[in-house]
Amino acid sequence: KEILNQVDANATALAITDSCQHFAIGQEDGKVVIHAAGRDGESHALATGLGHITSIAFGKKPEFSKVDGRKRSHWLLATADNVGTIIIWDLADYTPVSMVRGIVHQVNGVKFSSHGSMLASASHSYVQLWNPYNGGHLLTLHHTHRRQGLAFSSDDAMLVVGGAANPGNSPAEQV
Repeated sequence: KEILNQVDANATALAITDSCQHFAIGQEDGKVVIHAAGRDGESHALATGLGHITSIAFGKKPEFSKVDGRKRSHWLLATADNVGTIIIWDLADYTPVSMVRGIVHQVNGVKFSSHGSMLASASHSYVQLWNPYNGGHLLTLHHTHRRQGLAFSSDDAMLVVGGAANPGNSPAEQV
């Protein structure tokens, strides 16, 4: 095995695409850098203007070609920070698609559904579902414990949420 790409950065959050073609690094200064995987992969920096980046996630965005009508995909990226802001970026042109507002605590985790139609966020004692294309709020689930781990099933029918109630105890719940 060999190291294909090494980046000197103070990483506070990491994500990689399902295809392993791109990875992203979130930093304390609110910057997120997207890298093409492999030797000499190009990179692109996003200046979020946010606080400390706490979580990032890639999600697929379905697209339809105007030439042949076949379904195509490219990537979305969700960036979350320690003051409760989430920005969803379209990585085809590195522009913001939407901004999620209304989270009052640090965002501990973000995860796109497998089809890219929902974004889940975990914070202090909340799990929330959002429309990634307009930032619209879909659902809030209240919990008594800090939440951070999120995983959607491959058919998006189930969301598993993890967190910690007490030191040494990490409950996971199906939603």
